[in-house]
Amino acid sequence: MHRTASRRSLVAVALVTGVFVLVGAGPADAATQPFATPGTASWVVPTGVSCLSVTVQGASGGDGGSAGAGSGGTGGFGSLVTATVVVTAGETLGVQVGGAGDSGAAGGGPGGLGGIGGGASGGTPQFGQSGGGGGGASSLSRAGTPFVVAGGGGGGSGGSSFIPGSAGGDGDHDGTIGNVNPSDPTAGQGGGGTAGAGGLGGAGGAGGTAVGTSGGPSSGGAGAAGTGLAAYAGGGGGGGYGGGGGGGVGAVGSSFGDPTGGGGGGGGSLVPTGGVLATASTSGDGSITLAYTVGDTSCLGAGAPSSTVGATATLPTTGVPVGPLFAIAMLFLGVGCAMTVAVRYIRTRSAR
Repeated sequence: MHRTASRRSLVAVALVTGVFVLVGAGPADAATQPFATPGTASWVVPTGVSCLSVTVQGASGGDGGSAGAGSGGTGGFGSLVTATVVVTAGETLGVQVGGAGDSGAAGGGPGGLGGIGGGASGGTPQFGQSGGGGGGASSLSRAGTPFVVAGGGGGGSGGSSFIPGSAGGDGDHDGTIGNVNPSDPTAGQGGGGTAGAGGLGGAGGAGGTAVGTSGGPSSGGAGAAGTGLAAYAGGGGGGGYGGGGGGGVGAVGSSFGDPTGGGGGGGGSLVPTGGVLATASTSGDGSITLAYTVGDTSCLGAGAPSSTVGATATLPTTGVPVGPLFAIAMLFLGVGCAMTVAVRYIRTRSAR
């Protein structure tokens, strides 16, 4: 009777051990993959992943140069796109993180450089303060075709010794029109660059002295540069799905020190079906975060978002879920434990 009870206990332990191991393996882990360094990379969709949640933020534009009481115009914020897209395990997605535009310089220094991702340079004036560079766009693509794009902010225009510069447009927004001295009605205003949209570049800002360059399909237009008394400059346009136009410089008035240039336009964005477009709340370089759970197919139902996706350079992938490997390892461990218990039981029985 005692031996029978012992055998039953051993068998029960083996079974419980195996069941515990199988249950302990649990569902596959959720994981995230962040990208925060400006530039291009690639990412391979892990096995078992069908639904990918993406958060894509464009970079901000640079501030315009400052001098005296006239501070430079602030650069615009980038756009923020959030969405869930359908992907295929094993495919390679292209990743581009936009870089922030550089600030403009004072005293005839060079315009701020545009950020990685299509940001354009601010204008370089003859004497005054230069414009800030446009921020670059952040994007995801497949085979070179983008399916998510968050536009970069436009660069601010340089401030004069008396009048502050004008702000660059946020992603998907026009740049601000140039400021003038209110006591000098003869001065014309430099136009703000128009935001890019639908893959088309925005128009450069108008100006009596210099007109901003229009944006291209993905790159912003350069800010205009004034000469002589109109020695101020417009901000560069942001990169995006349609680059923002550069800010223009207005006509010279009767007094020295006006007008300032217009801010650069923000870059356009591309939002997948069901996605949300907003303005980023932080400045600096752009970023991309990919989140997923192995086995999640919730995006494959009726009305699921569709996407056309693409690829670029290479970056080591991190954050790959270990759920499947963990489950397999635990399964072998459970079988091993059960076999060990059985062998010990046989040896004990033989010894008796």
